[in-house]
Amino acid sequence: MLLSRPWGALSDRRERRTVLLAGAGGFKLAYWAMCILLIVSLLVLPAAGLVFAGLLVSRGAVGAFFAAGEVLVTDHVAAGERAGAMASLGAANGVGLVVGSALAAAQ
Repeated sequence: MLLSRPWGALSDRRERRTVLLAGAGGFKLAYWAMCILLIVSLLVLPAAGLVFAGLLVSRGAVGAFFAAGEVLVTDHVAAGERAGAMASLGAANGVGLVVGSALAAAQ
């Protein structure tokens, strides 16, 4: 949420599609980094604090790039309805986090 304004300012200066694609790409890379961190942590078994710090940084990066998608909401949703749209976007992300993990574990 805090990074929506910088992403919005960047998308005002550059093409919206380019910024949105950069945000989506960064979002994907940040999740990959988190997955790699977890896989390596399971193999190497480092200190719990180190794993926690890595998860904190990688999850922060996920949130930073997620904010790029919020720019699209501000472009296409009326001011009075934005809070609900942002909440729906966050809820969809949360559901995807839980359901995606469950589906991955089921395989």
